[in-house]
Amino acid sequence: MPRTIYFSDILEHSSQKNKSGASSTLIFPKELGIGSVKYVFFSDGAGVYQINIKVKEDFIIKNRFEEKMFAFSSFLKGDVLYENSDFGISKKLVTNQLNIFALNCENGSSFYKKGSHVKMVNIFTTIDFLKQKILENNSSSNLDLIINKLEIEPYFKLMSQSFYGYETSSKLHNIMSSNFDEKLQKLYVQSQTYELLFDWLRFPKSEKKEYLSENEKLYMTKAQKYILQNLDKELTIKDLARVASTNETTFQQNFKILFGRTIFKYIFECRMTTAKDLLKKGDCSICEVSSFVGYKHQSNFSTAFLRKYGISPKEIVKDTSKNIFFTTDL
Repeated sequence: MPRTIYFSDILEHSSQKNKSGASSTLIFPKELGIGSVKYVFFSDGAGVYQINIKVKEDFIIKNRFEEKMFAFSSFLKGDVLYENSDFGISKKLVTNQLNIFALNCENGSSFYKKGSHVKMVNIFTTIDFLKQKILENNSSSNLDLIINKLEIEPYFKLMSQSFYGYETSSKLHNIMSSNFDEKLQKLYVQSQTYELLFDWLRFPKSEKKEYLSENEKLYMTKAQKYILQNLDKELTIKDLARVASTNETTFQQNFKILFGRTIFKYIFECRMTTAKDLLKKGDCSICEVSSFVGYKHQSNFSTAFLRKYGISPKEIVKDTSKNIFFTTDL
C-alpha cells in the first residue's frame, strides 16, 4: 500500500508560509524521493510551485484546503494520476499538457509511481488577482460565470486539458530552472508567470466549443514534434498533414484548435524562439543560426527577427546583457 503524505504537512515546515514575496524550499521525505518542492508567493495574489522529484517508492500526496483559486498545472517531465472523489474526477496528468482547474475546496490525491522523475510547474491565482489583473482589462462572461460559482457553492472543475507549444514550454522551463531565493530571479519568474497567465486566461466570449479526440490530439502532437525536430527544413502543410495522418484542411483546423494559432504562426514562433536561445548562448554565428532555423538567406532571417523582438541579431551578439529584457509576445 503506497504511503500517503499531506502536502499541508510539508508546507508547515516553512516559517514563511503565505507571506507576500516569500519563497522557500520545502522538506520532502527522503525515503520516498530525491528532490525538492520550491515555491514563491507574489504580493498581488499569484504564486508558483516548482516540483522536482525522483520517486524512490510509490506514494500519494493528498491536498486538503478551502481557498478560491485557479490552478494551472504543467508537467515538464513525468506524469501522475489525479483523483478527486468528491467531484468525480480521475485524470492522468501528462507531460507537455496544461491542466486548468477552478476550485474553492480541494480534497484530491496525486499518485506518484516508483522510478518516475516528476518535474512540474504549478501556478495559482486568487480570485482578487483575476478581478484586478484580468477582468479589468479583458471582460469575459465565461470567467465571470466561473468566479460567481466559486463565490456561492462548493466547486472544483478541470476547466481544460490541452497540449502546449514551444513558446509556452520555453517559459515553463525558464521558471523551472530559476532560483526563487534570488531577488532578480524572482522578478524574472514573476514576469514569465504573468505572460503565461494572460495568455491562458483569454477565455472565449462565445459558448461554442471545439474538441479533438484523444487520437486526433496524439497525431497533432506527433506533427508538433516533427516541426521542432526539423526547423532547418522546408515545412509544408502537405508534409505535415501526412505526418498527422490526415488531409491538409483537417490538419490546419485541428492544429489551430489544439495549439490556439495557425500552423504558420506556430512554425514562425518556434523558429524565432530557437534562434533567440541560440544567439543568447553565443556558440553559433548569425549565419549558422539562420540556417539552423530554416532561413536560406541571412538577411531574411535578420528582418524577421527584428520584426519579432525589436532588436537585431547583431545587437544580441554584441551585447548579450540585453537578453534578460526579452519578452515573447504571442
